[in-house]
Amino acid sequence: MQLFIHDHQINQNEFNSQINTYPYHAIRILEILLKRSIQDRIKIVSNKCYFFDEPSEEFNNGFEKRHDFIQSLNLPSDHLPLNIQTKL
Repeated sequence: MQLFIHDHQINQNEFNSQINTYPYHAIRILEILLKRSIQDRIKIVSNKCYFFDEPSEEFNNGFEKRHDFIQSLNLPSDHLPLNIQTKL
């Protein structure tokens, strides 16, 4: 998405004409940056993040339970706000 700036203002017509284009790459980059910002505290397996510094709960059969969270970004298709959701 390209935005044209005139006198430090975004050209609203140009912006509105491109708002229907979903910025997949920008959303993916934001997801990566958010995970990267806490990479020294977490281990990422698939899309779940596990904290290193939280103790795990061990079960008798050799399994252990760890608390995790899933991070996702959602951009509504009909307006501008970007919602960042982190589920703990």
